[in-house]
Amino acid sequence: MTTDTLSPALTSLTVPAARCDACGAVPALDLPGGYLECARCHARRVMFQGAEAHLAAELAPLLGIWAQHWQAAGLTERQLTDVLELMSLTDLAAQPEAATAAEGGEGSE
Repeated sequence: MTTDTLSPALTSLTVPAARCDACGAVPALDLPGGYLECARCHARRVMFQGAEAHLAAELAPLLGIWAQHWQAAGLTERQLTDVLELMSLTDLAAQPEAATAAEGGEGSE
């Protein structure tokens, strides 16, 4: 439909410009869940949620076995959670160093 076939009332409507909650871009859409997002940020959020769900589905069986083993050995659920948190922070911080060492750069022997 072209604008010349729309009634004057419809062509004069204006929508207030909403800003994206994440990056501030205009226009942003008011999405379910209370998000104001531009198309780019919405796509990133949806991909992040997909990656998170995929990782959880892949790791859940392995982590369940791991947790059962260590709880049987006497560790508490809180201690296992601490191990996971520490490991994820340590691994993320060490990744650039490991990549540099693997490439024969600074820090490699």
